[in-house]
Amino acid sequence: GFVVMASVMLVLLFFFIRTIIIFLVILYCLSSTSAITNVFGPLVSQKVTFLQRKIKVPVFEFVSLAHIFCFLVGITLASIWFALRFTGLVWPIQDMMSMSLCLQILNTVRFTDIKVCTVLLSLALVYDIF
Repeated sequence: GFVVMASVMLVLLFFFIRTIIIFLVILYCLSSTSAITNVFGPLVSQKVTFLQRKIKVPVFEFVSLAHIFCFLVGITLASIWFALRFTGLVWPIQDMMSMSLCLQILNTVRFTDIKVCTVLLSLALVYDIF
């Protein structure tokens, strides 16, 4: 069973590798947009008081203007990164997108000790550099 499944997976990877890569890149853009919205939305809402106002959105009920602003910023950054990802000019955008993903994971998982968070972020930094 394992040999057959592994062989099928290798054949699928051989024929559909470009499609899989594009799917993963689009998934990265969407998840980083969500992370930018969730990480920076409360910060922007706290710092810019007129963005605290909430408006009614049909699917999501009430959403603050800060979250909508951060969502638009995230979509813009992800689109710029997607369009220019093969150039050497967008590495700061990619670092910001990845940083917001790491912060979103740390926010979601809820570590009880600050030492664990420090070690994980340090390892993510080392992984990013090397």
